[in-house]
Amino acid sequence: MLLKKNKLNLFIVDDDEYMAKILKNDLSNHFGKTLIITTFNSGKTCLENVTKNTDIVILDYFLNNENGLEILQKIKSINPQTEVIMFSNNENIVAAIEAFKRGAKDFVVKDKNSFNKVNRQVRRIAKNTVKSAVKRNGIFKMAAILLTIVALVTIYFIYIY
Repeated sequence: MLLKKNKLNLFIVDDDEYMAKILKNDLSNHFGKTLIITTFNSGKTCLENVTKNTDIVILDYFLNNENGLEILQKIKSINPQTEVIMFSNNENIVAAIEAFKRGAKDFVVKDKNSFNKVNRQVRRIAKNTVKSAVKRNGIFKMAAILLTIVALVTIYFIYIY
């Protein structure tokens, strides 16, 4: 995916528009133009836009009149390759376990360190996306290594500056 289009499509789904805006700004500051970030204030509008090109979804567990776990399951049924990070105020371990059972990549509790946790997970997903593209496309090992280095150096410089 990353090698084909050079950018990752990331959705933020949170009914708290302020939280979504802050998270979007934080991710933009860390990843720059390597991410195309779209925000949605409901699971319904997110689902209407999920395609095979949706790489990452950061999904609030509690949405107005919607169940984040159900939205997660529907995202995975539309595109099983989409990585979903649940982002919630809910500290209940049972909720986290259920999210993992339904295919979540991670469950991040909203606290003072949550943006750092989301950034690390997005970075891991981006790195794994490169590896997956190499396997799918049969790219020569040296070219894959070179592209990975370029991607990581780009992310590093974006993060530092």
